[in-house]
Amino acid sequence: MKVFSKSAAVTGDCGMPDAMPVANEKYLPQFRRKIGELKKKGVTIRDEKVRKLCEEGL
Repeated sequence: MKVFSKSAAVTGDCGMPDAMPVANEKYLPQFRRKIGELKKKGVTIRDEKVRKLCEEGL
């Protein structure tokens, strides 16, 4: 978490706010259009475990 915090402080980009809706798209149908835009921009779920869970539909 320290490394994440330091890099976010230095770059100003933690990447998480965009990835959160993508990771939770199953539960956010009202944001379908915005999530589609984020995916087209290349926003993905970086955490392997979370990505695998999402692929399995959990």
